[in-house]
Amino acid sequence: MKFSTLSYSLLSAVLAVTVNADSGCQQIAGNTYCNSVNMVNYKSVGFSGSYKKVTAFNDDGSCSSEDYKFNGNLAPLNEELSVHFRGPIQLKQFAVYYKGGDNGTSSSSSNSKRDDVNIAAVGGHHVHKKRDPVMITDYVHVTQTVTPGAEQPAPTSSAAAAGVDGFKPVVANVLGGGDSSSSAGSTMATSYSSSSAAASSSAAASSSSSSSSSSSGSDSSSSGSSSGDGWSRTAYYNAEDSKADSLVFMNNMGGSGSGVWDAAFGNSISYAGSDGTSCASSPQVLKDTKIGSNKEYMIFSSDECKGDDCGFYRKGIPAHHGFGGDTKMFLFEFSMPKEESGSGFNQDMPAVWFLNAQIPRTVQYGPKSCSCWATGCGEFDVFEVLNSGNDKLTNHLHSGQGSNDGQHGGGGSSDYFDRPTDGTLKAAVIFDGNDGGITITKVSDDVDTFDSEYDIDTVKGWAKEEDSHASNVNLKTN
Repeated sequence: MKFSTLSYSLLSAVLAVTVNADSGCQQIAGNTYCNSVNMVNYKSVGFSGSYKKVTAFNDDGSCSSEDYKFNGNLAPLNEELSVHFRGPIQLKQFAVYYKGGDNGTSSSSSNSKRDDVNIAAVGGHHVHKKRDPVMITDYVHVTQTVTPGAEQPAPTSSAAAAGVDGFKPVVANVLGGGDSSSSAGSTMATSYSSSSAAASSSAAASSSSSSSSSSSGSDSSSSGSSSGDGWSRTAYYNAEDSKADSLVFMNNMGGSGSGVWDAAFGNSISYAGSDGTSCASSPQVLKDTKIGSNKEYMIFSSDECKGDDCGFYRKGIPAHHGFGGDTKMFLFEFSMPKEESGSGFNQDMPAVWFLNAQIPRTVQYGPKSCSCWATGCGEFDVFEVLNSGNDKLTNHLHSGQGSNDGQHGGGGSSDYFDRPTDGTLKAAVIFDGNDGGITITKVSDDVDTFDSEYDIDTVKGWAKEEDSHASNVNLKTN
C-alpha cells in the first residue's frame, strides 16, 4: 500500500523510533520486526465513535445499514467477539474465562473482519498484503511512545474473485530500521456439550442442548479458591480429550450441510466438520488435527441467537452469539508448523485473531456494504504471520480510534512472539474493561490443562508489567 499524508507529529515520532530501531530491528517483506517478547500490553483502548451496522440484504447484491454509536473502555472491542484461526495451525486447547461471576452478558453484539484480504469466492479466504506504517507505541526496550491521531492510508486490494470485495486495510509496524476431509455429518467418538450456565455471551438466556455432559480439563482451581473475585472458565476445548464445552466450531463453507450460498453474497457461516474445513449440519468437535494454509475456522459461543438478541444476521445461517463482556480472558494452546510445499493465497501464513461477531453472521468475505468491518467495528490480530514462511507473530488492533475518518485507526507493535513451529505456544489474551487495557502474554510453563478457575494473583503473574521482555502499545489520543 501507499503512504498517505502523515501529520508532522506522527512523522517525527516515526523518525525518532527509526533511529532507536538501529539497535536490532529488521525489515522482512516490507514489515519491521524488533524484539522477541513474552508480552504485549495495549493501553487506553476504546473511544466514542460509530460504524455502519448491517440491517438488510438487498436483491441487487448490496446491503443496507444504519449508524451505530458506541463509547467506553475497549469500545468497540467490548462487543461480542468471534475467534478466528488460519492454517497452518493445530489448536490443542482453548478456553474462555470471566471474572467475578460475570458470564459475559452484553447488550450489544458485533462482528468484524480480517484486514488485508482478497477472497476466493467459494472458500471465503483472504490474501495478506504488506502492512503499511501506522502509529505506535512505547517499548520496554525502546521507550518511545507514539499516540494515534493521524489519518491512515485507505485500504487497497484487488478482488480475488469476481463480485467479491477484498477489503482489509493493511496496517501495522511503524518502526523502521493437513487437511483431512470428512463427510459433513460425520462425528467422532467425542463429547460435545452446550451449557447455558457455563457461558452466556448474550443478553438472552441460553438454551442447553448437550449430546453428552463432559467435565473438561481440571475441575479444581489452580489456586484452590472458588472466590467470586477469581477467573471462572465458561467455555473449553481440549483436542486430545475430544471435548468442546459451551462453544461451537464454524467456518465460511455454508450451503452444503448448514448455512447458505448464493451468487450475490457467496458462502455464509456454517458449522465446521470435525476436520475444521468441511461443512457440517450440526456442531462437531474439532479433531486433534492441523489445518493447512489458507484454511480457516472460527469459534463462537454455543448460545444460539434468539429473536433479535444478536441484531440482524443473514437468513438461513446457524446464528450463535460471540463472547461478550468488557472483562474476559481467552487462553490458547496451539502449534504453527511450517508448510513449505505449495503456493497460493496465504501460503504458510498462520494467524489467530478476533472479529466483531456481527461480521461472520452477515458476510465475512463478500460485498463491502454487507459487513461492519469496513466502517470500523473492530478487529484484533493477536498472533499473525505477515509473509510466507516467517517465524515471527505480529499483533495489531484495527478500529477507528485515533483516525480522522472513524475507520483506519488503531495501532500495533513491531515486537513479536516467536512462532511455535515445533512445540506449542500457551498464551492468554486478557481484556480489562476497567482500565481499557488488553494484554497478550505467554503463560507459565507449568500450566498444563487449562483449569476451571484461576485466582487473581495467578493471572497477574502471567502479565507482570515489569517483564523485561514486554512491549507497550498506547492508543491514547489526547
